[in-house]
Amino acid sequence: MKKEIDKQMDIGTGEVQLLTNEISPENNIIGFMVTDFDEEKTTFVYVDNQQVLADSLKNNQEYSIGIEGLEDAHSTDYKSKVQFYQTEDDTEDNENVTLFKQVRCTVK
Repeated sequence: MKKEIDKQMDIGTGEVQLLTNEISPENNIIGFMVTDFDEEKTTFVYVDNQQVLADSLKNNQEYSIGIEGLEDAHSTDYKSKVQFYQTEDDTEDNENVTLFKQVRCTVK
């Protein structure tokens, strides 16, 4: 992942809807749905700067990510961040980011 990805601002079209309002040590699943993403592109998904998924996501389909064992995923000092990005040529380290979205969920 690009080292500066956590400094990105909202880029491109599309939205992310979290289906999980809060996570806890007992609830280690983050559910989400995307709309208006480019389904032909690989979407890289990170939870608190750790990659959890790299796949072509379908719009309006529910997805679940297991976060058990992810360092900092259950920190109560801040809301856990979930980041989604796509690049021009589907490579993770490409500097040409065409989509970047970030959402946060509450940690209990």
